[in-house]
Amino acid sequence: MNNAIIFLGGFALSLLVYGLLARFFWWDGLKNQPSGKGDALLLVPHGFRHLGLLVLVPGVVGEPITKTAFAAMLAYGDAVVAPLALIAMWLWLSGSKMAKAVTWLFSILASVDLLNAIYGALTLPAYNFAIGAFWIVLTCVVPLLIVTQIMIFVRLAKG
Repeated sequence: MNNAIIFLGGFALSLLVYGLLARFFWWDGLKNQPSGKGDALLLVPHGFRHLGLLVLVPGVVGEPITKTAFAAMLAYGDAVVAPLALIAMWLWLSGSKMAKAVTWLFSILASVDLLNAIYGALTLPAYNFAIGAFWIVLTCVVPLLIVTQIMIFVRLAKG
């Protein structure tokens, strides 16, 4: 089977699984959370976006990809938004009035970063490089980030 089918199939199946979890479990669970805690909970996966820096580590991925513009863009984009997610989480949990504004800022930057990373992964195409363990980040973690990002936008828009 060709790499593109495995990569895109894994990505699509992960997206479907997270979408089903969001629809049938996470939304209900968030309704039962006190104000702010549900918002902070959705930011948790984004706090792990520091994993994007792994694309720069030759021992984790093959040497050629570490030198691409895709690797730099993905790594540094995630390095910016991961701390923003943690700051937004802390603001929600501490009851700060700045929480919503910082979450909007995070969400806009994180969405641009996600779209840029997806575009880069598909146009490179990343699945034709020796990306090693990073394959899991692209096919399992990125779909989780997409679903939680959509959920964050819906909650922000609803107020």
